[in-house]
Amino acid sequence: MQRADWGQRPLSAEQLDYAAWDPEWCYRVHRRLDPLVRSWDPAADDPAAIQSRYVEILPAERDASRWRTAMWDAIKAFMASGSHERFAAFLLQTRVVRKVPIRVLAAAVAEVDPMGVAEFAVAVPSALLAALRPGGEAAMREAGRETITPRFRGPRAARAPDGKPSYVVSAGDPDAIAAEYATAWHDHRVLESEGQELKDRMRAWMEHARLKLWGEFEISDSAPRLAADVRAVAECLRDGEEPSTGLPGRFLLTFSPQQVAALSEYVDGTALPILRWRPDRSVEPLEVAQSREWHAEDGSD
Repeated sequence: MQRADWGQRPLSAEQLDYAAWDPEWCYRVHRRLDPLVRSWDPAADDPAAIQSRYVEILPAERDASRWRTAMWDAIKAFMASGSHERFAAFLLQTRVVRKVPIRVLAAAVAEVDPMGVAEFAVAVPSALLAALRPGGEAAMREAGRETITPRFRGPRAARAPDGKPSYVVSAGDPDAIAAEYATAWHDHRVLESEGQELKDRMRAWMEHARLKLWGEFEISDSAPRLAADVRAVAECLRDGEEPSTGLPGRFLLTFSPQQVAALSEYVDGTALPILRWRPDRSVEPLEVAQSREWHAEDGSD
């Protein structure tokens, strides 16, 4: 439904049902989360207690994550090997990663924007910088833009003493596997959520205290990420270099159907299996779950 055409009328019955569930689930999520919301005063927090608890839960969170990941990978491999599109609450889809030669993409962009008014930026990683002519990197950094984001790091769990856990999928009982995965997901999320809250509290305390480093926690800057107009990148390529870049969907919106067809001859598409988990929302019909029950827990009519 997220990829459906919501501008088309009339909406389908599935779209109407999907839209009708939105406020219901927003209410349910709010009702569950509201009692859990806790605020804290960074000035009054205890960093030693935060770090102690964070380090304490690290091994359990690590093991829960490894087990959930082992189940996920096993289910994905089972579905891919047997061409199972659906298995209980799991859905196997395919995502195509499209790449196109930079020179070809730059030529297409030059056709739709001959005056160079708009920016058609692409990522310029280190591998692409290596394909530029002498002086090209300096030109890219001058013409492009670098993005640096704050990064917060904390202590990490020690490596698990045993090997990677394994999970065997039994095709005969998909519902039991789905229930087992739901339990593994819940156990991991509980620990992961607590760990994230502890990190948020520690970061707030460090920012309040104007500290970049405390104990095993550190606030630092990420490595700069460079992006530049694809035409500028093409102009700086060395002769004989033909690197490719991802084909952003926003580019395709500006191309004519003829240009898209011409580009398709050069596009290298790699299909990647994507596993999604979609547990049942509810067994209640929509009309039963709506407004008459919204305030039932409050004792209101």
